[in-house]
Amino acid sequence: MMKEVLYFINPELKDGVNLTVRRGISWANKVRQGDTVYIADTESSEVLASAEITDIRIIPFNTIMNEDLINQHDKSCRNTVGLHNAMKRAYPSFDWREIVTLVYFEVIG
Repeated sequence: MMKEVLYFINPELKDGVNLTVRRGISWANKVRQGDTVYIADTESSEVLASAEITDIRIIPFNTIMNEDLINQHDKSCRNTVGLHNAMKRAYPSFDWREIVTLVYFEVIG
């Protein structure tokens, strides 16, 4: 089975558990806790690391609290305003009421 690839516009990662927020529910259907995925740069498609999925949550974007974003991989997205701005850059039609998937992962190599 081929590993899924998480692409990042800003592949800034931190030590320990990281969080990425993805539009919709497709990532909840692709991976489960314990799965290994590749981390890649969107622009170059270069694989930067492997990571283990540690948790998945599906929630409405407008229910995310700043406290939920402590593990956000990108420092500029560790509050709801910064995350919303990043989602609008990645998905120009993004609406704050949309369902999103929170993908928690830990880099393993």
